[in-house]
Amino acid sequence: MGVYEDFINIGAEIICCRKNCPNIINKPEKGIIPRVFILDKIEYVNDSKEFVEKLKNASDEIRLGIFGINPGHILPFENKFYLHILDKYNIKHPTENDINDKCKLAFEEIYTLWLSTYFEKLNKKYENILSYFHNTKSFLNQTYKYLGLQKDDLILWTEVVYCEYEEDYQNSKANKKSLSVDSTECINKFMGKVLNLIKGDIILCLGKASYNNMIKLASDSKYEKLLKDKKILGIYHPSGYRGWKQKYFKDDKDKHINPSYIREIKEFIREDKNTCWLG
Repeated sequence: MGVYEDFINIGAEIICCRKNCPNIINKPEKGIIPRVFILDKIEYVNDSKEFVEKLKNASDEIRLGIFGINPGHILPFENKFYLHILDKYNIKHPTENDINDKCKLAFEEIYTLWLSTYFEKLNKKYENILSYFHNTKSFLNQTYKYLGLQKDDLILWTEVVYCEYEEDYQNSKANKKSLSVDSTECINKFMGKVLNLIKGDIILCLGKASYNNMIKLASDSKYEKLLKDKKILGIYHPSGYRGWKQKYFKDDKDKHINPSYIREIKEFIREDKNTCWLG
């Protein structure tokens, strides 16, 4: 089984999960589903359909895993598309058989939409609202070689938790930075499978919440073996201003990363330590 087939199998399970965990929103009847599981490469994809066709027969491995904490609030165009797909395959409330059949077909369509909308040719239409992806791409394009990567290496965009949080919980003072995921089933259900897909030795965490939870997992007996040989690099959330623009970049006009952080990345890769918060 190749990486693409493994990826599609896990993606189908994610979008068709109907657990109602505490503090999350999973409402397929409104087009709000678990999401953000995207196989990509470091450089921008010029033709998403061509990229997917090549992936189907590729023997490449995923060299970098990029973890957010959760998908955030759904974008206006998303839920309409998801509703259309859920209705098309009749999987608002899927059976076990649907996950092995209909959910895979649905996920392939959703994945193609994500690629073409978020990444294809630096899609200018959604650049402002999708700064999460574009800023991370900009960061990677300037740091990939120091991370031991190449421009055409496969990367996996994923989450610690695949459902968006209820707004009150997301914005609560107590949880804003840590956003504990102990009460959800996402990790037990998916994390082991996802980490097994990532063959490279770098995990990139976007934001403090993702970083803190990943460090916690690294000391958990269930995931210790999967993470013991990986380096966990945490960076400020790419949609933020305070850490992202004020620390990593010299000023708003200069898109080059401050050299001090390049040095910090080099030291982290060279040194015998497994975790680093950049900044």
